[in-house]
Amino acid sequence: MSGSGSCEAHPEPPVRALDELMNEVLDAVEARAIRQGHGWLESGNRELDQLLGGLRPGELAVVAGRPSTGKSTLALEIVAHVAIASKLPTLFISSELPGREAAERLLALESSIPLPALRVGQMRTSAWSALGGALRRLTQCPLWINEGLLVGAAEIGSAARHMKDELGLSLIVIDSVQSMWSGSGLFRRGQSSEVFGLRLIAREFEVPIIIFSQLDRTRHGSEQSFPRLEDLKSYDDLEDADVVVILEQTTNAGSNDITARPSDRGMTMTCVKNRNGRTGVRKTQLRLTQLYDYSTYGSEGILKNEDG
Repeated sequence: MSGSGSCEAHPEPPVRALDELMNEVLDAVEARAIRQGHGWLESGNRELDQLLGGLRPGELAVVAGRPSTGKSTLALEIVAHVAIASKLPTLFISSELPGREAAERLLALESSIPLPALRVGQMRTSAWSALGGALRRLTQCPLWINEGLLVGAAEIGSAARHMKDELGLSLIVIDSVQSMWSGSGLFRRGQSSEVFGLRLIAREFEVPIIIFSQLDRTRHGSEQSFPRLEDLKSYDDLEDADVVVILEQTTNAGSNDITARPSDRGMTMTCVKNRNGRTGVRKTQLRLTQLYDYSTYGSEGILKNEDG
């Protein structure tokens, strides 16, 4: 009796013939050739796509940076490209931005109207037309936003399954894991890894998952300034992700982070781990960051005070 029970408790692992696997590999190669080398999901950030070759289905990517380096901005730009421009179903889980604020920033990005103009309601007549067009596109895009307070891998998997049943699913973006898990006891070493759970979700649904994360603050100010994979070690098992990219803010014209206008700020992206590709460095400028600055779009979107 005990032997029979033992067999039932340990099912045979799945076994697949090599020719079946090779057929799948060949299909993927042919698909990449048809798409002219862009075999995976494009993020919409040209430099990030050049660095990684796109977002690979089934992989977990971590994008980490110190506070105010543009993590949430990059997250929103990726979400906007995939869900709005490419019209692919996207699940955005955000504990950094309330849903309403995320929607407001997406509206600014899609309409090219500066955020300060939207927040005070001072815009030229032509800007209202752009706003209406952007609003129509946004309300028709397949994007779900979860204001992810204390959401674990199990809840994320449930939301992903629900969305896939309703609309399909192409991408999951999480911003950020520390804010989401820090108060729940989920994000501690020695416990069941939530990161491992997210890797399983990526594989189950065959979609890329991007986690945005805080970078270890203790690294800043040390003699070692070049980004390393070890900078994530204080944050559970994030370094076990398939891809790790570290962000650092840069400025133009020799200005510093305090005095530089938003439109002068750039970003350096360093890929320190890529399980199925290359590592390297790219510099980029985020479009949404420029929309934080009156001076960039003022003549088009802002109603100037004629009295001075």
